[in-house]
Amino acid sequence: SWPGYQAELLLSEQSAVVCHRDHRVAGTPEQQFEALARRPLIHVFQHENHWAEVFRRFGRTVPPGHSGVRVDNSLAALTLVAAGGGSAIVLRSYAERAAETLPLALPFDFDVPLQQANWLLTPIGQRVAKPESLLFRAWLFEEMNHPGSGVAAIRDPGATERAPRPLGPGSRFARPG
Repeated sequence: SWPGYQAELLLSEQSAVVCHRDHRVAGTPEQQFEALARRPLIHVFQHENHWAEVFRRFGRTVPPGHSGVRVDNSLAALTLVAAGGGSAIVLRSYAERAAETLPLALPFDFDVPLQQANWLLTPIGQRVAKPESLLFRAWLFEEMNHPGSGVAAIRDPGATERAPRPLGPGSRFARPG
């Protein structure tokens, strides 16, 4: 919650474990976990607790002094994984896209239950947004493939001014179909 702001969810996504495709082993998820746990774990800065969640899922705790490396972003983590430097946890969409061109695999069919989200914040008390803001908001929601991506006024619930109408079907900013 952000006091003084209206928050609209733009994107929320789960994370997934990613490893080099040569490090994937046949067998049960527990056997795969054991194989990965013996290799370096790549920790993305400010998301170091993600591995603890995976270890908990398998009834284990991260051993003290477990080898690993810390990187500052998901791209660096995926690059290290592709080079055989260990396994990482990144947003599922990043892992899936990278696996299309790099020697990567997603060894588990579960998501890591840690969400990352992006929000659009608008100050409360703003009666009606400027047309440029409405167009930007519509474009942003369209880019995020959000189902409510039509143009709508960002309003304070107590505002009395009439909100602008959504753009018509002929507009280049209107959602097709």
